[in-house]
Amino acid sequence: MLIQGYTDQQGSASYNMQLGMKRAETAKAELLNAGIAEHRIKTVSLGEEAVLCVDTSDVCRHMNRRVHLEVRKIGQEHMVLPSAPTTPSNSPKTTIDSSSTMGEGSTMEESLAPSWSEPALIPKPTKGR
Repeated sequence: MLIQGYTDQQGSASYNMQLGMKRAETAKAELLNAGIAEHRIKTVSLGEEAVLCVDTSDVCRHMNRRVHLEVRKIGQEHMVLPSAPTTPSNSPKTTIDSSSTMGEGSTMEESLAPSWSEPALIPKPTKGR
């Protein structure tokens, strides 16, 4: 598990690197308390690098003060992409017309789901549904 600590753009770069690490270490402590083995966790600070927004509003600063958690398997045996599932012989084959599923000017790469290295946003459940 990789834990990345970030800050807003207030303060010096060196202070923000320390603060980002403090955020990452705090998240690590919570994961250790939950039973994750320490050797499975790596923490890094990116400080004020890779901000989500650059204006000076409170909303923007709050968005930049964050921790990202990335979970992935590490090792040579996990470096190979899994093979695509095969279609059973009795099911009809389906073809997709890329012009009908992608907007004008889109590429096939843009229409694919994010890879493991790209964070994906997961919608929060709505109450009452």
